[in-house]
Amino acid sequence: MKRSKMIFITAAVAFAAIYGHAYAQGSPGVRGSLCIHFSGDSSDLLVELRRGMILSGTVPMTLCNLEPGLAYDMTVRGRGFEVRRGYLSLDGNGVPCVRGNRLGTFARNILPGWGSIHAGRKEAGWSDLISLAVAGMVTLREYNEYQHIENRHNILMAQLEAADNVEDRQRIRIDAHTASRDLNVQNKYSQRCLGYMAYMYAFQLIDPWIVGNPPKARITAGGSVVEISGSGSSTAKAVLLSLFRPGRGQFYQGKRSRSLFYSLASTAGVLVALDYLNMYEEAVNAYEINLEYYDGAETVEEKKYFLEKSAEYWADVDKTRRWRNISYGILSGIWAAGVIDTFIPGREDAPPSDLSFSVGPTHASLVYRF
Repeated sequence: MKRSKMIFITAAVAFAAIYGHAYAQGSPGVRGSLCIHFSGDSSDLLVELRRGMILSGTVPMTLCNLEPGLAYDMTVRGRGFEVRRGYLSLDGNGVPCVRGNRLGTFARNILPGWGSIHAGRKEAGWSDLISLAVAGMVTLREYNEYQHIENRHNILMAQLEAADNVEDRQRIRIDAHTASRDLNVQNKYSQRCLGYMAYMYAFQLIDPWIVGNPPKARITAGGSVVEISGSGSSTAKAVLLSLFRPGRGQFYQGKRSRSLFYSLASTAGVLVALDYLNMYEEAVNAYEINLEYYDGAETVEEKKYFLEKSAEYWADVDKTRRWRNISYGILSGIWAAGVIDTFIPGREDAPPSDLSFSVGPTHASLVYRF
């Protein structure tokens, strides 16, 4: 085991030396060889810079051949710390500045998920996009159904005005009344679906302001040293996020697979529960319409007929109520499990490696912490 580890370290050092030599040669268009040293209050902090290529390592480390006038995507994370994302920009004199990317993420999230994906939170962005796409399709489907019922009601009202005899008017009036009640039920369902979609859209807009905090950094030594401070992750914050949007607490804690599961499962659970609620209200509506027919019946045969139909409609009410309650229970279970899961330790987002390195114009070193 020790021999394998030494072989690995020797190979890694050789690779770093070769890479450092090649990197030190520079390339056309490189305007300078600027070195920045990164220090921190914990050796568990990992700093990642991205611009075409990725440079990363645990503090302390030194990176060179950084170009003045450019900005690099910057991520700071570590065991027990919040993931912080932002930009490390270098002015014309090579003085670094660390800033956040919350405003840009917010603006890009006008197109659902785009800002989160661009900011490096791909799982959160894709879950938002998929959830909103599914909710949008369901909402559009139910709105089309609402329009279909509304058109039927309008046609019946036009037929009622054009009817010439009492029997036709009575029949059409009953059908129009039924369509009107169906329209009310469908309108409530469409509004619930639209409301849920609006809630998810609004949440992913404000999400960058909740979890998109920039890295804490202080520039010292005339701009050659960037001191990084880690911010401890908060279980209370994760719980609060999961209460408002299942899976968001897991995203915050870096539990990627679990976060995707709770996010997508809760979206499916809400839409299924809304569908069963609509089925229940449709069954209640049909039962109440039948009671109205029973009350308006003038003969014994008619009352007997509507009384028998009432038993059938009530059976539908019982069945849809049972499935509605089951869907509520499943949704509540998913929601509660998502909250409880925030208390369960998991593999956090890209925990720092025991490796750190320093790249300079004339050197490259790789350090392995035993």
